[in-house]
Amino acid sequence: IGLMEIADDLRDGIVRSERGDIDGSIKFFRKVIEGFESWVNKDVVGSSNRIEALKKYLKKAYHLLSNFGEHAGTEALMNEGILSKEITISIAKYLLAKMEE
Repeated sequence: IGLMEIADDLRDGIVRSERGDIDGSIKFFRKVIEGFESWVNKDVVGSSNRIEALKKYLKKAYHLLSNFGEHAGTEALMNEGILSKEITISIAKYLLAKMEE
C-alpha cells in the first residue's frame, strides 16, 4: 500500500466523519492505520527501536479501532468516532513531519 492510497483513505474517513457516518469513518481510519503499519520504515522514522515501537502502537490502535462499530458487530458511538479520528490524524501528522525532516 502506498502513500496515495493511505491519503485517499484518510480523506474518505474525514469526509465520512464530517457527514456523521461514524461506522464508515472508522472503517477508513482502520485502513489508514493498517497502511501506516506496513509503510513505516527506517527511511521515514529512523531508529529500529522507534520503528518497532511505532509498529506496536499501530497494531494496538488498529485493534482498538476494530472493536468499534460495524467491524465489531455493534454500532459506533460519536465518542468512538472522535477517538478513531484523533488517533489516525495524530499519527499521520507525526509521520508527515518525520518525512519532511
